[in-house]
Parts: sequence; structure tokens; C-alpha cells
Amino acid sequence: DLFYSVKSGGSWGEVKLHELTLDEPVGGMTLVGSNKAYFMSPFGDDIEEIGYAEKVGEEWGEKIKIESVSNDRYSDADPYVNSADNEMFFWSNRHDSLKGNNIYISKKVGGECGAPELLAEPINSDATDMQPFLYGNELYFSSDRGDGVIKIYKSERLGDNEWGGPEVVIRSKNGVGEPTLTADGETLCFVQIFNNGEQFNPDIMCMERK
Repeated sequence: DLFYSVKSGGSWGEVKLHELTLDEPVGGMTLVGSNKAYFMSPFGDDIEEIGYAEKVGEEWGEKIKIESVSNDRYSDADPYVNSADNEMFFWSNRHDSLKGNNIYISKKVGGECGAPELLAEPINSDATDMQPFLYGNELYFSSDRGDGVIKIYKSERLGDNEWGGPEVVIRSKNGVGEPTLTADGETLCFVQIFNNGEQFNPDIMCMERK
């Protein structure tokens, strides 16, 4: 299930169950405006696929799988959709990946999501590349390239599927991921992984831009 909290006066309020709660797991939600949500869900199968739901009045409608993006064989996860609702980034373990998990983009044509395209190097690598988030021309994502520890990277968009060299934004001993920026771009929220000696536990953290 998905939960949320509303910030008021500098403090976070009560954690509440999001209204878009379904019989099947729902994760990786991205809101476009206040009435459309993209997310990943198994859609009755054993693999995660990407879909959306729209809010009419006070009620969320049925979840709809995006058939033009789905492949029914490989998992697709953590969709990020821009505010114009014409580009979707996600990560997948599809057969045409460089190795492991890589990041893809689907562009809308005539209001319909087009066939996913593998993002070019240096965004993708032969490591695990995942959890994309686009802010302006900056793509934030998680990758365990190099030393096998997941770090958050940032790369500048130079053109159509052309990207600058990724630079590390946040790193830690056990790993960080799930980068998300606030609307003003001044706060980066992410997941920090802690190890208490018995198990790994993730916590949500935030960092202010200098």
C-alpha cells in the first residue's frame, strides 16, 4: 500500500493511507497534477508492470495497464512521468538491457505512450541502473556501478537521448536510492539504507541544496 503525509508549518503531519489502494500491491507512484497517478503493479501476473489511474471527483478509477509499454515477460518499475505528461522514464530487466537493470524512456505520440527506448550510455551501464527522476534537464538515478554499492547520480540532458557524464550526488556505506526532488528543486529526498548488524533497514531522508 501507499502512504502519504502533508507538510505544514515546516513539520510533517499524520501518515495516512493513500486513497489509491488496491487489492494488488501498488508502488513507485508518480502524480501528474492531482488527478492522475502512474505506478507499478502486478496486474494479476507475477511481474510488475506500469499502469495508471485517474481521479474523478473524490474517487480513483480502475487501474489501467499501459499495453504499449508492457511486455508481459520482464519487470518494469518506478515510473517517472514529467508534468507535461509526455515522457515516462522507468527501469526494467528487459532482454535488450546492457546487463541487469537499465533505464528506459517512453515518449507519448498522439496521447499514447510509444515503444520504450533504452537510454544511451553513460546513463546505462553493465551495472544496475534504476529509479530515474527528471528535474528540468537533470536526470537523477540510482546505480551500483563501480564498487557495487548503490549511489545516487546526476546527469545533464544534452539532446535527444544524449547525456553528460554522471556525477555522484549522494553516497553512503550501505547504499542510497529512490531520488526525488521537491517542485522547487531545493530538497532532494531519498532512501538511506542502514545495517544494524542483523538486517538492512531503509529510512527516508532529505538533503537541502547548497
